[in-house]
Amino acid sequence: PANRFVADFIGFDNILKAEVVESSASGALLRLGGDGPLLRYTTVASHPPGAVIEVAARANAFHLVPQVADEQCFAAEVEGVTYLGDDVEFRVRVGQNGLIARISDAEVRSAGTVAAPAAGDRIHLRIAPDELIEINGSMEESA
Repeated sequence: PANRFVADFIGFDNILKAEVVESSASGALLRLGGDGPLLRYTTVASHPPGAVIEVAARANAFHLVPQVADEQCFAAEVEGVTYLGDDVEFRVRVGQNGLIARISDAEVRSAGTVAAPAAGDRIHLRIAPDELIEINGSMEESA
């Protein structure tokens, strides 16, 4: 997306600040929100370590997993839950970022929990590297 407005307009529910930890021709390793998790993302852009960028992710790109199983998984604290028919929308806190994850009810039930997670619970989410999309022109050099 060209900017935050376009990202929001075309359905990216989450716009997250991230610091580039390392970068290569095939992608980058990002730290979300200053003290958040490390995640890989696929990119053609190359950024120096320390650069701060914004990445966008759709709410339905996240998956609920029973535990942190690989580097694309992370823990999040549930701040709120909304039931939307066949989906459950979780508002969660990850480091300094708040984000929205929309998970199918069937996936919530198969994630190994007896009851659906509620506010205050800790859950584990996963997102594929190609589901994080950089917002063009968002790079800032860190001090």
